[in-house]
Amino acid sequence: MKVNVTQTLWDLDGEALPVSNQERQALVQARDLVKAGDVEQALPILEALVGAAEPLTFRTVATNALLLTMKGDDAIDGEKKYALWKLAKQIQESDEPEIDTGKDVALLKERIGKAYGPLVVGPCFLVLNGDQGEAKE
Repeated sequence: MKVNVTQTLWDLDGEALPVSNQERQALVQARDLVKAGDVEQALPILEALVGAAEPLTFRTVATNALLLTMKGDDAIDGEKKYALWKLAKQIQESDEPEIDTGKDVALLKERIGKAYGPLVVGPCFLVLNGDQGEAKE
């Protein structure tokens, strides 16, 4: 099955998930500064975020989960590690890679399920199940 790995992942309210918690913290800090009336201090934070803030995509989650060394990975052999790397490379190099609906989907679900919490796992499993999820309009 072809998977659009560039699609944005959405939270329960239909908002795009940010790439990092660090970006979210910076946005909260800037918001608090604006609320306190200190727009001058908030501007540099906001300007830095404008270029950096991108929504989290399935590609980012999948490649991270495949390449991340997790508890228990020291017991897997080189061939399995090579298979993880090959799948990550395939996902990184194509916007719609062909994913084996049996083996690759199961592997992605296993790795993503271990590496991330429910807020990320849910949208990723929707993608792997063929449901694209919905954005807030």
